[in-house]
This record gives sequence, C-alpha cells and structure tokens, in this order.
Amino acid sequence: TLRDADNTLIAGASHGGLAAFYTAVRHPYHFGQVAALSPSFWVGLDSAINVSLLEMAPEFLASLDTSALMVVAEETLKDFHKRPKIYLDWGLIREGGFHNKFIEERATARGREMRDLLVKNYGYRENIDLFIVEDPDGRHGEESWAERMENVLRIFIRK
Repeated sequence: TLRDADNTLIAGASHGGLAAFYTAVRHPYHFGQVAALSPSFWVGLDSAINVSLLEMAPEFLASLDTSALMVVAEETLKDFHKRPKIYLDWGLIREGGFHNKFIEERATARGREMRDLLVKNYGYRENIDLFIVEDPDGRHGEESWAERMENVLRIFIRK
C-alpha cells in the first residue's frame, strides 16, 4: 500500500462522517482525502433543539462557521499544502422515519452550509478538491451509503 497522505482516504457515514472529517483535519499528514457521507455536522448545533423550531425560525440556528469543529479545522483548511481533498454527500429522501425526516434533513442543510464555507472561506473548488453529491434517491442508511461508495472510490483513485 501507499502510506503517504495523498494516497490515504478516511471515510465514514453519519457520525462516522463527522469523525472522518475531524480526523482528516486534525491529522492532515496522514489523511489527504476524506469522504463524509451524510455527515453529522449538525451534532451539537441542532441536536438539542425542538424540531418544530427548525420550520419556524431556521435563521436562529447557530452557524457551522463558528462551531467548535470549524475552529479546530481552520488551520488545516487554510493551508493549501496540507488540507485534504473532501467528498461530501447526503440523500434527499425525507420519508421513512426519524432518520430521514430529521437526521438526513440536517445532514443536507449542514452539508450545504459546509460546502459554502469551504468554497467561500477556504478557496475549495468543486470537482477539483471538493466533491459534492446530493442523491435524489438517498436515505440515511447503510444501503444508500454503500451505493455511493463506488463513486467515492472512483473520485479518489483516479490517478
């Protein structure tokens, strides 16, 4: 195997996606590529609120930009020489219970927010060092993530 960061991918889904992103930005010399599928960027920001408030006043939610995650990530993301290539995805199916109604909706909202932050604040470029997939048939579950993993591997193994 090739052990350098340019050839090392860390991946995870849901809370594992959050953990993969965190690990990649904390250890950029080990992980040069990260795939976060339906990442839980919302944890700690949206997890303690009443779900009905999201519909009434989403503008009152805390910003991902000022979250503890981004404070930790900032140094790595600003450094063009050590920051990872990033793949983010989420599903757009909202029926089928709490996982799709709330969790995947929050993964979508915070994923879009993360995409915008990475482009605007850190100079990431879509389809170059940032890859975004919104799966119209995707759900918050292993079957959907498994279907999308082939795409992840195609993106990062294309040398």
